[in-house]
Amino acid sequence: MFFLNHFGLWLCLAAGFFGAPDKQEAVMIVNRGDVVWYGKNDMGIQVELPIAIELLDFTAEFYQPKLAILSDEIFTSNNEYDLSSSPEVLIDNIIVQVEKYLPKAFFVDSAFINASGVPFSSHAVYVKVFNKNYLLITKGWLSTPTKVSNAHHINLPDGRNLKLLPPEPKYFGSSIKVYSKVSESVKVARVEVNKPFVIDGWWVYQHSYDNLAGNESSYSGFRVVKDPWMYAVYFGFVLMIIGVSLLLFTQSFKTK
Repeated sequence: MFFLNHFGLWLCLAAGFFGAPDKQEAVMIVNRGDVVWYGKNDMGIQVELPIAIELLDFTAEFYQPKLAILSDEIFTSNNEYDLSSSPEVLIDNIIVQVEKYLPKAFFVDSAFINASGVPFSSHAVYVKVFNKNYLLITKGWLSTPTKVSNAHHINLPDGRNLKLLPPEPKYFGSSIKVYSKVSESVKVARVEVNKPFVIDGWWVYQHSYDNLAGNESSYSGFRVVKDPWMYAVYFGFVLMIIGVSLLLFTQSFKTK
């Protein structure tokens, strides 16, 4: 047990220290339909890689956007709500009544219209704003920013802004084709957050996308990493886990 714990710890530290110079890492920005053989390292220098990535498709799913009041700090509701159910949302000292919610909207003249199927559309809500005594303060449209339009917000009488925050991603991932110079192979894979793809020792991670374009993002960002000492670090962790497990089992047996 002593050997497993201490050797495992030494192996993790030694592999991490000596393996640092051998680690290769870069970020690749790949447009739809393009084949890219290069990326930028942590110093921003463009480097050629032994693998290439072709972006076949990118998919993203989002949660509903949240209402918020912005000033020196951000105020949001303490309760969950569904914008499509026309909720009354209490934010700090005001009540926001959602009259209409359009998950795909486009601004025309002075209002938003339904824009299902239109690229780069935004989320939009028509709201009425009341104080706690239900006296109407103001009303109007709120929307999230997109690739082609700015966000709409409402200025409150106290100088703060009522906004619709950009929706947080629920899921995003890419269908890719990976080409390798080393093995001269071509692989098709689906890369998702926390679900990388491995080829010839290179780990391909989903990294980024165009936040303003959302599901219509024209590119996908990947972080590619090759660390030949990584398996030694994992093996060190396994040894420590076995050592600690045996120690706990032995102590439990002695207690009984």
